[in-house]
Amino acid sequence: MAELFDISNKLKQIIDFATKGALHSKNNDGKDGDITVKWSTGRGTPAQASWIGFLGPSIEPTNGIYPVFLYYKDIKCLFLCYGVSSTTKPTKSWDPSLVAGKVTIGDYLTKKFSKKFPKKGDVKYRESFLFKEYRKVSPTTIPSSVESDMKNILAQYCSYLKIKPPVGVSLISLPSTFTSPSTPKTPCMFPDYKAAIKAKPFVILGGFSGTGKSQKVKELAFETCPTNLQDSLETTPGNYCLISVKPNWHDSTELLGYYSGILNKYIVTDFMRFLVKAMKYPQVPFFVCLDEMNLAPVEEYFAEFLSVLETRKKDATGKIVSAALVGSSTFAIQDEFGKDIFNFSELGLDEIKEKDICDELKSNGLCLPQNVIVIGTVNMDDTTYSFSRKVIDRAMSFETPIVPLTGMLTGKKMLTYKETRDSYDHTYQTEMKDNYLADEVSIQDMVLAGSLIPSDANIIAQTTDEINEALKGSPFQILWRFANEVALYYNSVKKIHSAPDWNEIFDAAIMMKILPRIEGDYDKTHEPLEKLLALSTTSPKNWPQTAEKIKAMQSRFDGDSGFTSFWN
Repeated sequence: MAELFDISNKLKQIIDFATKGALHSKNNDGKDGDITVKWSTGRGTPAQASWIGFLGPSIEPTNGIYPVFLYYKDIKCLFLCYGVSSTTKPTKSWDPSLVAGKVTIGDYLTKKFSKKFPKKGDVKYRESFLFKEYRKVSPTTIPSSVESDMKNILAQYCSYLKIKPPVGVSLISLPSTFTSPSTPKTPCMFPDYKAAIKAKPFVILGGFSGTGKSQKVKELAFETCPTNLQDSLETTPGNYCLISVKPNWHDSTELLGYYSGILNKYIVTDFMRFLVKAMKYPQVPFFVCLDEMNLAPVEEYFAEFLSVLETRKKDATGKIVSAALVGSSTFAIQDEFGKDIFNFSELGLDEIKEKDICDELKSNGLCLPQNVIVIGTVNMDDTTYSFSRKVIDRAMSFETPIVPLTGMLTGKKMLTYKETRDSYDHTYQTEMKDNYLADEVSIQDMVLAGSLIPSDANIIAQTTDEINEALKGSPFQILWRFANEVALYYNSVKKIHSAPDWNEIFDAAIMMKILPRIEGDYDKTHEPLEKLLALSTTSPKNWPQTAEKIKAMQSRFDGDSGFTSFWN
């Protein structure tokens, strides 16, 4: 029965039928174990959503719960769902532990594609819960992960119904807290850049010179820049600011300005202007590329930012606010003759037309806007400063890999605008909010609001304690901030990709938050690395990137220095 579960080919067939508007209703493709496979692209008329379902005993497509693939040809999106029949309300519901926190496909389509859905009448499978989403799918672009995703949800289904699983599928026994491992991702794809910046708007990209760190930041700006902020030459998106760090920076004046007693005015910087510009377009992601950020001691010139970053909180309206980077008194100082020392025009503001922003600066000072994302690029060599744990603790850190050039030199333009909508377009604003802008800052707030269910919070707490036990006796122990940012990252992955895997979440979190903190000689680092390596491969945990990186770090002990670190 291998053909029965060759899901990639079956999906190609269904998507091809749907694309051509062909009808092929309620085909029974066979049975294996207690699972029957049925699919349809329409009955009488093309279906709004073509589907392929995996049905347990006595369950029909019109009456029951079952895993189901849904393909919407209008938006070229494929979804894998915890299916719930819409014709007849099923008598049995999905296990709450499986669908807790999951969005229904009806709500998701309305939210993400409000201009297209719902069409006439109700969306079929509206009450089904979203497990995985695959975008821009065609008969020739079936994602390679669909096989493992299908096996994962099918294993949950058979376990929940206590039915005989298909022999044509290798079902993995699911542990109580961790889902089965999915298809490994390459280091440049996972951890996920977008989920990381949504979780915490301060990211460090480290690696060898020439690996495309600065370009990555600019790509994100090009990808998100709305039409009303695009430049005609396509060189500098309006939501992008490049700041080159200088070796002589030992305070924050180059970023946050200073009062000049000689000129009797406040000296404004490009960084300040960019933050104010971001205040004008709160729904647009604004990217600051802090290039070669460790050419100077980060704790010295970036001290205010690092402190203010930790003051962020969600206010009563859901907006994320912070303390001031530049105090309110700066914007309301007058000299002995009553003349304003601060000139708002130097910030690009018209005091009459943009009075609301000027008043906010006078009242609250220049704070860290919710839509500003700072990404620092670093080269770890003998000419630069190393990072303190204070900096690493406050950032999401990535090591950019060296990737083969073969196949990359295709003549395709790398930096070009993707967006064709302005910043006032509602769909654009929704997509930017969902995919780039932080919407949570505290694990406690998430638990209180119900966006993080207690069982998930418990997984985070228990695993953090296990990691901390492995690091016990070393200066690398972690606790509150790590758990908090695991929750934020989990929340971001869930909103961008849906159905995150806890093994992948912790594998990514350790790569971003823990291993970059570990550096030193053999006596200082070998024991915590060894214990962390053992933990990463102790079932049901499966953290392949962590294990691979630890082995690479351990291999450096063989050199003359006996010193190791996370960075290349």
